[in-house]
Amino acid sequence: AIRIGSCGSLQDDVRMGDLLIPTGVVRDDGTSPAYIRKSYPAVPDFELLNALVASAEELSIRYHLGITRSHESFYAEEENAQVPYWTKQGVLGEDMESAPLLVVGRLRGMKTASILNNVSPGKHDGADVASSIASYASGEEIAAQGEKNEILVALEAFVKLQK
Repeated sequence: AIRIGSCGSLQDDVRMGDLLIPTGVVRDDGTSPAYIRKSYPAVPDFELLNALVASAEELSIRYHLGITRSHESFYAEEENAQVPYWTKQGVLGEDMESAPLLVVGRLRGMKTASILNNVSPGKHDGADVASSIASYASGEEIAAQGEKNEILVALEAFVKLQK
């Protein structure tokens, strides 16, 4: 299983439409602790991760490999206060679903990974919700291309695993 979804960037070099392929995910969500203690890592299947990276490279699609963070809400004031801390720690971006998928996948013996399309740049620069949404609306075409790219990369990764 590959999570194909969107995320918000925390790093300046991650542009709208860029893909993030998590090598691990900070577990700040509320779902994964229901399955196992928070000290258990949220990491993708290595073979599936490598297939995603190889596919992105073969398709010449811009991607970033590293740690991301899953959390519970995008627009809560307390959540926005977390952004500078995780940006400083080098976390690439944030979503809400990757950590639970990776944890449950590991626990159930499934191969899982995540590929994310950055749709919300500027959040780490102190932009408020309204300007992040405006940025998304003005970059709708770029975000749509990123979505197509992540789908292609995921499908190619599945093909690679079948060979």
